Amino acid sequence: MPSRTGVTRVTHPFGRRLVAAGMLLVALALMAGLLGCNGSRTDRSSAASSSSPSTNAASSSGAGSASSGAASASGSATSTKDASSASTSSSSTPSPATTKTAVEKGALAPDFSYTTVDGKSGRLSELKGKAVLLNFWASWCGPCVREMPDIAKLKADYPALEVLAINVSDDPAGARDFIAKTDYGFTWAIDEQGKISAKYPTDGIPYTIIIGTDGVIGAIFLGSPADVYGSYEHALKQAGLT
Repeated sequence: MPSRTGVTRVTHPFGRRLVAAGMLLVALALMAGLLGCNGSRTDRSSAASSSSPSTNAASSSGAGSASSGAASASGSATSTKDASSASTSSSSTPSPATTKTAVEKGALAPDFSYTTVDGKSGRLSELKGKAVLLNFWASWCGPCVREMPDIAKLKADYPALEVLAINVSDDPAGARDFIAKTDYGFTWAIDEQGKISAKYPTDGIPYTIIIGTDGVIGAIFLGSPADVYGSYEHALKQAGLT
């Protein structure tokens, strides 16, 4: 019968069994739902786990690339360093213009004997009374060769000038061939044994000593001056050249 409170109650035993069966079905459905969610979670977790090795492999590959890149950079730096050392070694050779010489301006020019390429013997001291341009040169020396025409012009303009050209650190045959092809009118001598160079030591050529009529060193030129003719002429005139 309807309740006075408006709630219908099931009081028949069969009805209670139906309610119990319904509740059981609901409980089973809920359990099935929970198992499905757990299964899905497990599947997602498994999928995530299975993707991890790929990610780790990619990370390892990236590290390998970085290591390879570092090795390449190191090799490049090493090569650059080696090249830099070679450049530094080459450029560290002292410049002839800064080399100190053993002879000094104002000192008596050291005497020496020489033999010309045509077989004549002589001594520097025998040239006293003349202004002498003593020039140390080699056929392979570009500046030496380039300044010779100016020296030859000086010789032509001042007949009293004695030009004594001493070949050093050269192949004697090559030096003789050069002399034969360039008739500048100098007194040529080849210092094959280095005896003359030992008295006028220098690390660079051309090396030119201006010796006055009194046998005293008036000027020293290490390397070619910018104005070869003018510089040598001025020094020679101060040394007594007329």
